[in-house]
Amino acid sequence: MLTLLGKIRDSLHSSRTRCSGAFCASPNGDRASLESLRMRQFTLTELLCVCGSGAVFKGMLRGVLPIAVKMIELPEAAVAAEGGGAWAQPGAHAAAQLAPPQQEADAVQGLQRLLLQSAMEVTALQAASHPNIIKVTRALFVSWRSVDCPPCIAVCTELVEGGSLADALRAHTFPRWAWPIRAVAGSAGGSAGANAASCRPMVDMRGLYLTVLEVASALQHLHDLRLVHRDVHPGNVLLQPSRDDPRGWTCKLADFGFVCALERQDLDHGGAPYTVVDEPYGTRVDASVDVYALGILMWELLAGRGRRPYAHVDPPMIAAAVWRGMRPTFPSDVVPLSYRLLAQACWAHDPRQRPCAAEVAAACRQQLERMAAAECVELPMVRRLW
Repeated sequence: MLTLLGKIRDSLHSSRTRCSGAFCASPNGDRASLESLRMRQFTLTELLCVCGSGAVFKGMLRGVLPIAVKMIELPEAAVAAEGGGAWAQPGAHAAAQLAPPQQEADAVQGLQRLLLQSAMEVTALQAASHPNIIKVTRALFVSWRSVDCPPCIAVCTELVEGGSLADALRAHTFPRWAWPIRAVAGSAGGSAGANAASCRPMVDMRGLYLTVLEVASALQHLHDLRLVHRDVHPGNVLLQPSRDDPRGWTCKLADFGFVCALERQDLDHGGAPYTVVDEPYGTRVDASVDVYALGILMWELLAGRGRRPYAHVDPPMIAAAVWRGMRPTFPSDVVPLSYRLLAQACWAHDPRQRPCAAEVAAACRQQLERMAAAECVELPMVRRLW
């Protein structure tokens, strides 16, 4: 595992060196390298969630630093004589001994893919340093001495305590609602009756554009590092509380379990509602898959009401329906045209027509600048959708 991590890190560095000046330099040299450390140096206190590539715990590093710890079981441990590691079924080893050669070869290949994906996740997290990407404190090799469990990689990250964007959408705490400044001013002047019809809560587009900007900026940084996230959705956007932000938090892109270097094309990807198959335009995965997912996320922010996209379609059928052209629909009379057009550009059927993450970020900045210039007149808002 350690050798594989080193090779992937060198590969990422060399690929960035070959790229044009649009790509970022190599990762910060002060990042902690993968090292062997005994479990006693950090403590796990609470299970936060279980994801596709591991389990995430709340913990303390050296007893003083609150952290989140993602435990990734090493796939090579499952190749041992136990017949699949800690999660193997009884009799799995005996069945493996009787398995046909092709089945055994397929199993080994699958384990190798899992190992590569685990190594990619750790390497990508250590390489990416950005205000809107979850910060890695260190990555540790954990060998259990007193528990019958396979070795793990423990990825220690900053603790993000504001939940996820998906949580905020389900709880209807985001986006926020506000009153149009013009209506409030009119009511204060004594014409409350005349303004009664227009004094309805409106959704704050400033918070929406700030959120899209932060996710797009994180993706831009990853793409500059020749990495594709491939699992962008509200559940993987964590919210770090912030007193200086009008929303009360900032976004942190997390869960790199499906991350892929642009030089690798044989790894699994994330959930169907946020992925699209672009085979007729080329079989290679590129950054446009993340931009597609960002467009779907934009729909969720303003029109999803906490529901996943394509909730009326059976999950196994989503990929085929999306390929045939199915997309979410915005209420055309209540969603700002600029926001709707940007989201639709992101999920364009032809990946070559989608903007890059940098262009999405630039469009969001432009809208925020316009809002700031018009702030003394009236905040750009739209009618409440529910």
